[in-house]
Amino acid sequence: MKFAIFLCLILSTFKYTLQCGCPAVYTQQLVCYSDIVMKARIEDQDEHIGEFNISIDTIYKGEDVLDSLSNNRILTTPMESSKCGPITLDTGKIYIMTANSFDGAPMNINFCDLVAEENEISLTLMRGLSGGYFSNCDCKIPYMWDDDTRRGRLRCGRATRGCSTNAICSKNTRGRCKWQSCR
Repeated sequence: MKFAIFLCLILSTFKYTLQCGCPAVYTQQLVCYSDIVMKARIEDQDEHIGEFNISIDTIYKGEDVLDSLSNNRILTTPMESSKCGPITLDTGKIYIMTANSFDGAPMNINFCDLVAEENEISLTLMRGLSGGYFSNCDCKIPYMWDDDTRRGRLRCGRATRGCSTNAICSKNTRGRCKWQSCR
């Protein structure tokens, strides 16, 4: 009986423990599965409510989603760490980023999205955004927690040592998916 009371006391101290978890590891996964991929400047922000005013320079993916939004200049970030937020972005800087919009709500970005300052992006990332990622979205890449990491015709498996997270999993001349841009 004492053990049961002790156990209840211990368990009640862990009321709710929620944490952020991002299953995608590779940039290609983020780009392929996001609603929107863009280059945007942060014009202004209200850090108390997690809202950014942006101006979009380039749309790599999701023009139709942006057109459906009532305000495509607002980008939100969750204020709760359990929802993988809040993201910190600097006013005046330009970022390459992925975002999502659910049921017409404002664009949302969190720690699981791609966020890279324009002046810090790699050549591989630019090549991916120029078509390498988009034309190879049918090449599957295992998520971080996947047990099955085998390769297959349309599956790259885990990247080898020396591959960056920006590497491209693309089809070769025989139609098999294979990691590119790995040293």
